[in-house]
Order: sequence, then structure tokens, then C-alpha cells
Amino acid sequence: AVADWNTDEVVRLRLALIQTIESFDRLLSTDANFMLGRWLKMARECGSSIQDADRLEWNARNQLTLWGPTGEIVDYATKSWGGLARSYFQPRWNLFFEQVVNDVSSHSNFNQTFFNAEVLRLVEQPWQHDLQTFSSKPEEDAINVASELLQRYATMDTPKTILV
Repeated sequence: AVADWNTDEVVRLRLALIQTIESFDRLLSTDANFMLGRWLKMARECGSSIQDADRLEWNARNQLTLWGPTGEIVDYATKSWGGLARSYFQPRWNLFFEQVVNDVSSHSNFNQTFFNAEVLRLVEQPWQHDLQTFSSKPEEDAINVASELLQRYATMDTPKTILV
């Protein structure tokens, strides 16, 4: 799609990936063992004050994502957890595809350095400082979600093109 400067195909692939991330997050969120809320709750409970709990939550978020204040080892200890996929990875992929669509539309090459700085500034660092709470209890029934996703993805066309 990128090599052919096909903006419509890039947009289609973006939508397919975002829907897949949403589905992945839904499925993960059916089991307490695969939920971000549990990790963050345990971190906060170790704090002896609100400020301490906030610091511990920042550390817990940082360990899963940037592993340092400015992304020293990005995604080093990441997990496949419900809540994390939809609140952190999905916005990162959205920003990536936004840049790719702009680049394809203008016949420009992807600027990885620019993207890294933008994703850090617009997604990664704000997410680490966000105190949004996440459920630590299953949000849906695993069998129902898996059955629904099987129906959706079993009939889905396989992309005929790739980005690069």
C-alpha cells in the first residue's frame, strides 16, 4: 500500500488493525489475570500516601511501556493486558497510521525520528502520567466474546497487501 502510494488501502489497513486491537483488548479483559487494572491497583496499594501511590502507579505504567522517562528501552517489559491494548497501544498505532496516511498522500518518506518524538510527546508520556483507572474484574464472558470474535474473524478477508 505504501509502495504504491495507495492512501485508500492504508486507511483500510488502519481500520482493520484498530478493530483487531479492540477485539484483542475485549478478549483479554474477560480474565482478571490479563487486565491492566489489577497491576495498577496492586502498585497503588503499596503507597502510604496519595503522592506515594501516584508515584508507584507511574512506575508500574513506566515499567510496561517506556522503561525510563524518555523511552530508554521502549516496550521492554510490556504485557498483553486488557486496558493496555486499548489505552496505550491503540493510540500509538493510530498516530503511526496518521503519519503514514499523510506521508502516502504527499508522496513523502516516513520519518521515524519525527514519529518517535511525536509518539513520546503525544501518547507515551501522557499515558504514563494519566491516572485513569482500569477494571481489575472481568468485563465480559470469555466464551461469548471468543464466539463473537471467531464469527467475525473466521469470515474476514486476509489483507492482500502489506504496508511496506
